[in-house]
Amino acid sequence: MILITPGCALAFLLALRSGYRTQTTLAWIALVNSTLLIFGYCMLVFDERYILPLAPFLVRTVAGALFAISVTFFTFFWTSPFRSLRRDYQTSVYSAAAALRQIPSCNRLVAIGEGPFPMHGVGWEAGIYASYFAQCHVVGFREKIPGAENAPDVLADLQILQPDSILLFGRPHNLNYELLLRTIRGKGGYSTSWPLADQEAGEIGRLLLKP
Repeated sequence: MILITPGCALAFLLALRSGYRTQTTLAWIALVNSTLLIFGYCMLVFDERYILPLAPFLVRTVAGALFAISVTFFTFFWTSPFRSLRRDYQTSVYSAAAALRQIPSCNRLVAIGEGPFPMHGVGWEAGIYASYFAQCHVVGFREKIPGAENAPDVLADLQILQPDSILLFGRPHNLNYELLLRTIRGKGGYSTSWPLADQEAGEIGRLLLKP
C-alpha cells in the first residue's frame, strides 16, 4: 500500500463503479485504510523533522503562558488567597499548643468546640492541631459546644474519660460556651483555667486543668 501505482488507482475506480455492493464496500475500506496509512507515514516524517525539535520551545512557551494566566487570575479574582489572606490564621493554634506544653501532663486531652477562623481551616481542627504540635494524646473530641440541655451529658463523658486537661474553644459572649465553662469548672473539678487568645480575635477559649 505504500507505493500506489496507476494500476492500483484504476482498480479502485473500477471497483467503486461496479454494481456489486460487496466489492464497492471493500474498495472503500481499502481506500480509507490506504489514505490513513499514507497520512501516518507522512506525519512520522513531519514530526521527526519539524515537531520534535520545537517540543522544548513549545513546552516552555505554554508553561510560561499558563503561569502568567494563573498569576493574573489569582491576583484579580475576588476570593483569591492573594487578596483575602493578610495574616497567619494558625497563630491561635500555636498559642494553644504553647499553653499545652507548659502544663505538667497532657496524656489525656479532651478538645471541645471550634477555633475562631473555620473559614481558614482553624475551626474544629484547632484542638487536633494544637494537640499534635504539643505532642498530646487526645482521648475525647466534640466539634460543637453543646447547648444547656446537653451540658450534663458532656460532664458525664468527662467523668468517664477522666482527662488531665481540656481545651475548650469558644468566645466569651457565647452563652453556651459560658455555661459549659462554668459547669466544667464548678461540677467537673477543673477549676484551674488559662485563657487562650488570638492577636485579633481576643479570647478564643480556655485551657482547663485540675488543681
